Amino acid sequence: MEWILFLMGIVLFGFAFRLFRKNNKDKNSLRLYGLLSYISLAIAIIGMTLIMKPIYMRLPNDLASLIPSAIGVTIIIIASHFLIKPGFDE
Repeated sequence: MEWILFLMGIVLFGFAFRLFRKNNKDKNSLRLYGLLSYISLAIAIIGMTLIMKPIYMRLPNDLASLIPSAIGVTIIIIASHFLIKPGFDE
């Protein structure tokens, strides 16, 4: 189940990001595909976190909750650079 969630998120993200880049002149398309990209990325991060849960559970208590959050935030920050920047290009 976790792998399906992860792969579904990655495939949806690839599809949405491709359409996002292709239709970057239309503001309504930017909003729609950007939102779809963020949602699919969140699905992929949740799937990745569930896949790696056995590894996280072996860590000390503080790290078990900190590392998945840090990985998720880092991925979102990197993705936002690619998803927000085209909206401000002229």
